[in-house]
Amino acid sequence: EPGASEASIRNLPPSAIGDPSNLDAMGLLGANKGRPMQGIVEQVRDGSTIRVYLLPEFQFVQVFVAGIQ
Repeated sequence: EPGASEASIRNLPPSAIGDPSNLDAMGLLGANKGRPMQGIVEQVRDGSTIRVYLLPEFQFVQVFVAGIQ
C-alpha cells in the first residue's frame, strides 16, 4: 500500500538523556507522583540505572533507582 511505511513512522520527542533541558522533570513528577506509569525499558545499564521510554508520549528518560537491595 503506497504511503504505509511513511504512516508508520513515529515522531519522538527530544531525548532527556543527551540534554536534560528537554524534560520538565518537576512537571512530570507533579503530574504522576504516586501513580504507576507505563514504559518500555530500552536498556538496563547497571543494577540501579535504566533507560525507559515513558508511554504514551515516548519520552526517553534515564531512571536512577535508589534503595534497592
